Amino acid sequence: MVRTEDWTNAQRSVIGSALIDGSCAPLIMSELRPEDLSGSCRTMFEAIVALKISGQPVDPVTVLNKIGPTYREEVARIITETPTSANVGAYIEVCREQSRLSRLASIGTELAGAATLADARALLQEAQTAAVEHSASVTDMNEGLTAFFNRHQEGEHEYIGVGIRELDERLSVDLGDVLVLGGYPSDGKTALMLQWCWHIAQKLPVGIFSFETSADKLMDRIVTQAVPELQFTAVKRGAMGAADWKRITAESVHITQRKLQIVEAAGMTAADVLGVTLARGFRVIALDYVQLIASGTARKGGTRQEELAEISKALALMARRHKLLVIELSQLVRPQRGKDGKTPAPTLSSLRESGQLEQDADVVALLYRTGTAENASRQLYVAKNKEGRLGRMGLRFDGERQRFSYIPPPDIPTGLMTEAKKRREAKRDGGDQMQIGEVPP
Repeated sequence: MVRTEDWTNAQRSVIGSALIDGSCAPLIMSELRPEDLSGSCRTMFEAIVALKISGQPVDPVTVLNKIGPTYREEVARIITETPTSANVGAYIEVCREQSRLSRLASIGTELAGAATLADARALLQEAQTAAVEHSASVTDMNEGLTAFFNRHQEGEHEYIGVGIRELDERLSVDLGDVLVLGGYPSDGKTALMLQWCWHIAQKLPVGIFSFETSADKLMDRIVTQAVPELQFTAVKRGAMGAADWKRITAESVHITQRKLQIVEAAGMTAADVLGVTLARGFRVIALDYVQLIASGTARKGGTRQEELAEISKALALMARRHKLLVIELSQLVRPQRGKDGKTPAPTLSSLRESGQLEQDADVVALLYRTGTAENASRQLYVAKNKEGRLGRMGLRFDGERQRFSYIPPPDIPTGLMTEAKKRREAKRDGGDQMQIGEVPP
């Protein structure tokens, strides 16, 4: 419930603190927005901000010169009523809290009178934004160095692996990051995403938000990955034999222990995704695929590119603010085939509808097939990588087991590959991360 008197008193005390002691102005500017104040206090706040930006001092004379003599008595009363500028931090906190409560109450009233579901979704998204803390997080060098020691004395940092060792060595993916996996239609990006999520869910709660594929179909693929001897063709056709059911039963405990949930998300907005994520406690979410996320707003004249840009920004903010790993699947614009009949390799400009996806991502990986057959080899092009290396790697796709595996470059001698693989397998300490050969150091 909004305490109007408390909000009014807090606003007046904030302004009074700046008028009494101009050194309070920078703190007030950094912690409050114009919408956190109302009436004459908002007018004075905007004058204080304008004075500081122009390099002028803040005091009763300069503020009155900015807003006019009609506020003279109001300024005098505020100065008299303000007990001390020493408590300006507490005044700011009360002002900010009551401001958000007031906005939420107003949105609640509008929501009760919403005429359409689209209007209601837009208001819910606005409410979620209003409820979030917007104050700046600032770290000085003393705090930063203390945190540095604490982080690095805990031992080697373990990033989130996706289960293909050669790819994990290239990436440094962590909570708070956005990973975009782009691909042409039917090139296998959903299968690769499922493989990644299946691996990650050993340690972290994962939510797969599917905007076009049912949970049943995704579960068919997941069970095929979890039971290596199972063939996807038999699963799709419902033609599994007694031996298949025996294998599935043997792996059932292993499957049900994975921290993995599937959300049928058709029609969901970014705000809806966040709500489900927080309610379910997901730390990693995969969105299949980002172009199908509803905008949640009904802006007249807005293009789909603009809507997708706003969705991308919202997802990136969600990742940072709530410390989530967000995996966004994206359709790529398929170019015309070349004279050789092949589809050209994708680039960052192939991301469909919005360059904002590239801008907001920490990692962009583009998957494409090198031939025309269903089981043709794929290339995974890491085209953007803030914390790691760029480049391409070959992947073999086994459609019957719905799994990808690393293809070493052809110029590596087979003998070296075999020896390196044996040494790694001898050191391996368990888990289902793939250990595919590479040249020894």
